[in-house]
Amino acid sequence: MLKKLIFSIIFFTILFGYRCELGKEHNRSRPELELSYLSQSGNFMIHYDSSGSNSPVNLDENNNLVPDYIESVSQIAEESRDVLINVMGYQQEPDDADGIYDIYIQNYSRWGANFPESTNGESYIIIDNDYSGENFESDYCSNYLDKMRISVAHEYFHAIQRSYRPDYNQDHDFLLEMSSMWFERLMVDNCSDYLTFSESPIGILQNPTQSFDGTDVDASNQANFGYSMALFGHYLSRITDSKGFEDERNSDIVRKIWEQYCYIQGSDSCPENQSPREAIIQAIEGFGDSFSRAWSDFMARNMLNGSYSYFNQNMYYHEDQQYINPPSVGITDVISQNEASTINLVLNPYSASIITLIAFNDMIINSGFSNNLDEFNGYYSLRGDVNTYNFIDNTNFSLNLNDMDTYSLVLTSKTGSSSVDFSFEVAIAPDLVLSISKVYPNPIISNQNIIFQIETNSAIDFIDEARLNIDLYNMLGQKVGSFYENIQLNSGYNDISIPLKNYINSSGTYIIKAAIDLGEHGYKNYSKKITVFK
Repeated sequence: MLKKLIFSIIFFTILFGYRCELGKEHNRSRPELELSYLSQSGNFMIHYDSSGSNSPVNLDENNNLVPDYIESVSQIAEESRDVLINVMGYQQEPDDADGIYDIYIQNYSRWGANFPESTNGESYIIIDNDYSGENFESDYCSNYLDKMRISVAHEYFHAIQRSYRPDYNQDHDFLLEMSSMWFERLMVDNCSDYLTFSESPIGILQNPTQSFDGTDVDASNQANFGYSMALFGHYLSRITDSKGFEDERNSDIVRKIWEQYCYIQGSDSCPENQSPREAIIQAIEGFGDSFSRAWSDFMARNMLNGSYSYFNQNMYYHEDQQYINPPSVGITDVISQNEASTINLVLNPYSASIITLIAFNDMIINSGFSNNLDEFNGYYSLRGDVNTYNFIDNTNFSLNLNDMDTYSLVLTSKTGSSSVDFSFEVAIAPDLVLSISKVYPNPIISNQNIIFQIETNSAIDFIDEARLNIDLYNMLGQKVGSFYENIQLNSGYNDISIPLKNYINSSGTYIIKAAIDLGEHGYKNYSKKITVFK
């Protein structure tokens, strides 16, 4: 098994290598290319050859004698600069004396490179000329122009980063790559190549219990681990800094991380030489959150990766979660009715401790912790016919599990290393029958009420109250409305009426996602398409 793991890591490194190169040789010579193109605003000079192996894709649809590829490089560079500096408030890249940033187009073996020229931070970029060939294959990005765009955005953010850490001898590949991978996805919606690295043998999803800052990873793999951690960047800029939930360009938190990480020797503005770990934790705390809560929440939400074929905003932090697998976690126990057990977990303040149980029958699991909640933050996730996840706010709680459900606990210590005993007892679940038997009328006029008919048996008499949760989505997967109401259910048929006009005002086809929350007795889910006429 160990030999197989070592082989897979070596194979991955050979196959993918570093997607981006962070050169550190101060005496490196810039490429010598035939032509130059000044961007419209004058901020960028794009260097290229008109012929030969380095020449770009030969298209010139506007007949201005400049390859369209070169103009596209210029455009995404200008867009990236505008977003980073004018929208998100980052410092400008260090000047190399002429006030123009240089990008070189070559037949290159990697997606891109950023080369610093001195310990003052000035740098230049090299980008591939066509993104064709096996070095540029990706399951999550197919268009060669999109591959070029994410590469320019990625490498230019490295240039910006050097205004915060100009001495390349102080580079920490983990943080540089985590944030550049995060930024490239902000700039190009339909290109998510970073997901390739999230699921790599040394990525965070294959190693979900290692330290978040890559200190468990060999130094030679810090960059690849950083690529995989772009997911956490998206979590921080959508959940921790909620200003970015609809548009991450409204978020400040990644910039705050770089402001914490900023170090210029002898400077009053950046006097502290912090580690990436310290910078990230302090930035999170600056938003009134704690790292232990954020990290356990992040990993618990990842446990539901791939459960939905749309952006479920109640459980996902990013739409790309629908395309990837959950973290690779071994099964701690397969549990059956009338079982009782205690599991000891060693907790760490910089990583997640995870246990995973699989239910062998329908059951109620009564859980408890030996320690109080002052020592750790934690979430549980439930994956199966019904998917849910929740913050652990009580040392004792109960859940209803269906046969073959996966029940995971994700805990992170609030302070130093510690341990906690997790105990559970399994009881036979009540023979509850509950379903949404009908949603009508369909089609429906938008000013009508829509009726949910819920059917249950007499076992419902043992449940005091239920909660009906309804989310409405358009066909693009965007949430257009939500409805929540506590309801009292009786055995037989129950009709719940909802005024549709409060949530949908436009004609079209919509998806209704309904869940009946029975507290400790679990969830029942329902999904249906409806057609609405104005």
